[in-house]
Amino acid sequence: MPSGATMLRSDRRKKPSSPAKNGFRLDIQGLRAFAVIVVILDHLLGWPSGGFVGVDIFFVISGFLITGHLMREWEKTGKISFWNFYKGRIKRILPAATLVLAVTVGASFLLLNKSRAMSVLWDGVWATLFSGNWRFASTGTDYFQADGPVSPLQHFWSLAVEEQFYFVWPWLMLLALILVGRSQSAKIRPRIIVGLLIGAISAASFAWAMFETIASPTMAYFSTFSRAWELGLGALLAVASPLMLKISNGIRPALAWIGIAGMVASVFVISSSMAFPAPTALLPVLSTVLVIASGIGGEQKYLAPLTNPGSAYIGNISYSLYLWHFPVIILLGPLLPWEGVLSLLVQVVIMVLAAVIAYHLWEDTIRKSPWLNGTTAWKSFKLPTWYRDASLGALAILTVSVIGITMLVSNNQQARMNSEARAAEAIATKLDESKKSAESPTNESASLVVEKDRMAETASLTAGSEAKAVIAEVEKALTMTSWGTAEKAMSEAAGGKSTPALGSCGNEAAAISQCFTGPENASKTVVLTGDSISISWLSALNPILDELDWRLHIRGRFGCPFVGAEKVFDSEKDAQSCAEHKASVLDYIKTEKPDLVLIANTAAIPKLKGEGSKESLWVKGVENYLGKMGNSQAIILTPAPADKNMSRCFTANSSPVACQGEQTAEWTNITAGERKAAQKSGALFVDSSPLFCAINLCPAVINEIPVKHDASHITQEYGEYISPALAEMIQVAIAKKN
Repeated sequence: MPSGATMLRSDRRKKPSSPAKNGFRLDIQGLRAFAVIVVILDHLLGWPSGGFVGVDIFFVISGFLITGHLMREWEKTGKISFWNFYKGRIKRILPAATLVLAVTVGASFLLLNKSRAMSVLWDGVWATLFSGNWRFASTGTDYFQADGPVSPLQHFWSLAVEEQFYFVWPWLMLLALILVGRSQSAKIRPRIIVGLLIGAISAASFAWAMFETIASPTMAYFSTFSRAWELGLGALLAVASPLMLKISNGIRPALAWIGIAGMVASVFVISSSMAFPAPTALLPVLSTVLVIASGIGGEQKYLAPLTNPGSAYIGNISYSLYLWHFPVIILLGPLLPWEGVLSLLVQVVIMVLAAVIAYHLWEDTIRKSPWLNGTTAWKSFKLPTWYRDASLGALAILTVSVIGITMLVSNNQQARMNSEARAAEAIATKLDESKKSAESPTNESASLVVEKDRMAETASLTAGSEAKAVIAEVEKALTMTSWGTAEKAMSEAAGGKSTPALGSCGNEAAAISQCFTGPENASKTVVLTGDSISISWLSALNPILDELDWRLHIRGRFGCPFVGAEKVFDSEKDAQSCAEHKASVLDYIKTEKPDLVLIANTAAIPKLKGEGSKESLWVKGVENYLGKMGNSQAIILTPAPADKNMSRCFTANSSPVACQGEQTAEWTNITAGERKAAQKSGALFVDSSPLFCAINLCPAVINEIPVKHDASHITQEYGEYISPALAEMIQVAIAKKN
């Protein structure tokens, strides 16, 4: 944009009426330090519970500083140079962001599986376009990606919100200032108009945030429209800064400390379970406003926690520190050979070193350089005398760090491989012992007795040749120590490419009349219901519908388990939708009287409403619904045990042993309770676990086929592979009942 793109109003030049100081405010640097520290603690430790409000503090600071700068420029020169404004934003934002994006994407291709690395690459593209918040909002609301691996670039969402705000806000200020003119008699008039404008925008944004927080919490968290009010309140404070001059110096420290207390309280009182960002974010936002307001036009006294040299320096590097901390936690943290406090300390040291080096040698140097100032400015530009020595020192630190980390990771990987090889041998031995114990009861250990009892209950279901063939492959897979030829398929599964093609069935918008599959003239009508697990079973059911002579009506719903217990949802809208769906399915069963009702729910029990353990609430809910089947025969089909998330577990350095899951105590208790409920009500119970696990261990790949693409949902390919075995088991269960 040419430098002539300015807003001219008056040729008169007067002293600006703004009392806002152009000087450096240590208290604001201290606020930045506090904000970045609590964000890092939240991401690193999950403590304090409201550490994520540090981002809200950043929003207020940004809105205040940027708007104050624009207002002072207008009052001093009678114009606002868009070129200078956006040039300043580019020099402030792009150098550090570009460096972190490039390093993170490159590291992702070295450390992660190809599919996940490609996803990070696309995250980087969206972040470069300052649109990352919309990408993360959409993937967060996508059911099959919501519990997927966290992107090392997810924290760029807040940067996107800020820059989207500043793509629009200066132009709205221009419109307001053009309309009002630069008054000759009342200098405050432009501020009133701009204040009314930003007040209206902030009020509208807050109202929208209140609505969207209830309707769609994930979207509300990332949405610019739901966050604009936070930047807006900072902007409103900047516009109202002349009024802050009237604050008595005697009460300024008290106001500041009230604000500090509010910020500290917010990080401990607020949690992710609360309605956020509205109205809960009001506490940290208004607290930040108080601290900033207390320092406008007055000295920041008695604020040592914010104004000390340490806080000031952390505030200086806070932007770089914010950008570097998350890739270090997500990419490097899992590779470190240590656990606990030592691992956390190493991660902190690495992120701080990266931030310090990047700030002094890259971010701040480019910001102070003549870049974007024209070719003439470069002629007189010289790097500081310390720059070469500091660069060499940084290079030495970087080299030693890379070599050291590489050696540590390599040694750790070798130790892990040796450990996993021993684990595979132990598993093979345990499998042999399990088989021998079946023939020699006196040799049984307590754990093998439990396993034998569980297998005995399903022995008749798995007596067929197809089921036995799958079970043999399961046992074989448990002793694998390398991915071999399955590596490519695992990469595709981890990237979600093996997710079953479901169409709209399972979504709220599904047309009930269209969700049928199987032969139209089948002798049996079957309703398939449950949550997303029921939908994922379609890959195994579709190939055998002709053999079973079933006409299948798909009535599952993502995130809505078919049990007579109330799941706790993030929004009332989702809770109501699920309740209405379950009532609709029950009414359909009562009215249409299908021959069979096939129920398949999650293996990871969600939080439920009511008193008692969630296991007991769940089993009671199963009993409740089984009692409402009328003349229809119910069949409970157990899910694959949920444990390791393949999209996270599978990396460039992982192994099959490391990605093995387990039949957890929760899964065992739930299936045992469901089995009793089925026996009590006369329902059939098909335990599918032998198709996934042996001796309580569940391999990630069986017969070179990835089993799941996340923690719970089977892949299309594995569903098709076990389809004949599943047909055998269902037919045996029905025959036994008849």
